[in-house]
Amino acid sequence: HRHRDPTDLRLYSLVALILCAASVLQGMVGFAAGLLAIPLLVLVAGVGMPEAIMTVLISAFLQNAGGLFHLRGQIVWREALGPIIIRIAFIPIGVGALFLTTHLPDQQIKMVLGAVLLVLVLMQQLLAPKDTSVELRPIWKWIAFSSSGFLVGFCGMGGPPMVMWVMAQKWTSAKSRAFLFCLFLSRLVPHCLLLYFTFGDVIGKAAFTALLCVPWIIGGTWAGLLLGNRLPKHRLRILVFWILVLTALSAIAAPFWQPP
Repeated sequence: HRHRDPTDLRLYSLVALILCAASVLQGMVGFAAGLLAIPLLVLVAGVGMPEAIMTVLISAFLQNAGGLFHLRGQIVWREALGPIIIRIAFIPIGVGALFLTTHLPDQQIKMVLGAVLLVLVLMQQLLAPKDTSVELRPIWKWIAFSSSGFLVGFCGMGGPPMVMWVMAQKWTSAKSRAFLFCLFLSRLVPHCLLLYFTFGDVIGKAAFTALLCVPWIIGGTWAGLLLGNRLPKHRLRILVFWILVLTALSAIAAPFWQPP
């Protein structure tokens, strides 16, 4: 795969705009940053999957730290500890699966990425529990957070299983967003270390690019937090759903409208 110079002005501009848009979504609904940013980084900015995941990881620290600080009074740590441990335990398996795909052609990776994204978004939309009056069995916590850990290691997009579990809880919107911010933030250090030791120096270059985009990330996150407090929740979900579906379809169709 091509590895691009992080100081290239065009690359920086593309990455900054993508991370800003992803930060707005993350601030509004508490998830979806990786679902939007990773496919766009691969499709539009032309970076490899490991670099895209690392770029989003660095930006996720600012997105989720800002969101968690804003909603810090909503988090209940005893509820978050078990999901955090389960999720982190399964990330190495996902990173191993990602390493096994690095020999595939770029266009094939884009199609796989788009298909995974489309399945995750449709699963989140169609299978999300509608009735929160019935308490979930403990096994669903294991299923949700183990699959989330694997997916975040494999493609950087582990939000949907977590979001579906959170939506089944009798929680306020603010508490749900705070829980998601906490879970996203908790995996930062182990995931970064795993990527660096698995893929080497290209991960450091990707992290440098993300650090250059800090002003865009902070601005997008706070804009998203303000919008999330003002816009109706159902409209936000409809907007996010269609943005992600179109992104997934673009990735799947990439071999037909982009040269190899």
